[in-house]
Amino acid sequence: MDNFEFKFKELEVLKERYLKKKIILQMGLDRVYRREFVKQYPKRKKYNVNLISGRDRIFEIFKKQADRITKKYVKTKRELGVDLYKIAHSKSLPVDESTYRLYQIIDSGNYISQGFGCMRYTKNAARLIADKALFYGLDAKVLPYGKKYGDCQDYSVWINTTDIGCRILDYKPNIPIKNWIKLCWKRGVNPRVYNPYLPYDIEKKLGINYFGNDVGER
Repeated sequence: MDNFEFKFKELEVLKERYLKKKIILQMGLDRVYRREFVKQYPKRKKYNVNLISGRDRIFEIFKKQADRITKKYVKTKRELGVDLYKIAHSKSLPVDESTYRLYQIIDSGNYISQGFGCMRYTKNAARLIADKALFYGLDAKVLPYGKKYGDCQDYSVWINTTDIGCRILDYKPNIPIKNWIKLCWKRGVNPRVYNPYLPYDIEKKLGINYFGNDVGER
């Protein structure tokens, strides 16, 4: 097991333990509520949490515990994420010549606001993910996923790498922003649909026109 895989498994274990702790806390809160209900309303058979006196006080006690657990989890997760980004940055991606693995599914529901352009934006979102895989030396396929409904269609991205290779790609930097914006305009989609925080004049600053070419290029 290499350093990336070790760190990634450590992150998975961290997530699993965090979820278990949250479930245990929730079950504990429910037990305390029920105990208080029986104490306050010994003759009532039907449980109703809203009738419990002091319910907010009990909740705050458990919330403080949950906040401490979450704060520790977020801090450790961030530290592991930084380590994974650093390792992935200089790590080459393994190529699996025998098969293509499903890497991501793009939900067309994310782009339904684009009306008749829904399918185009969904497909290009998948192609941009494939572009990242290609940028790092892999091969990638973009295929329709599931059934088409109306003007919408989900798409899937398949890449020729291992399971751990997929995770390494997750932590690789995206393709250069200029290339990314050019690809969007070349394919007839507005990059601000994917990233609404792009500066309004970034195309001008990068020397790109709205056909996806460098200014002055024919």
